[in-house]
Amino acid sequence: MYVSAIEYSVDYSALSSLLYIADMPVAPLNIGTTPIGVASGWSIPQNAYEPLLVMKLFVQWLCDDCDEERPANQAIVVRPGPTALSGRVQAVRWPDNVIVPGLGMTSTVCRRLIPVQETTWGQIKSLYN
Repeated sequence: MYVSAIEYSVDYSALSSLLYIADMPVAPLNIGTTPIGVASGWSIPQNAYEPLLVMKLFVQWLCDDCDEERPANQAIVVRPGPTALSGRVQAVRWPDNVIVPGLGMTSTVCRRLIPVQETTWGQIKSLYN
């Protein structure tokens, strides 16, 4: 099956070690946000027989000792859910444009630490002179 649009949300309340910050859409057309519900659309139909990357999530890890509690290579499972507006996970099938129930397959969030170092604003500005 090919799809031209999808509608879904992400329930962050079940993910106790994550705090939602923002979405970074991958699809060319997006309306909404993942906590409430998002609709994504494509002018060129997408192959739904294979995994489809639809959104990148920016989250804050809420644990001081994540390494002991959750090793860096252990992923958190994210399950799409129904949107607040329609109450469903759904897709628009191509080429007949029929709305069909979405399966809402799982995704994973892998923790990746980004190293930082303390510095001053003057040292940062000097990098660009």
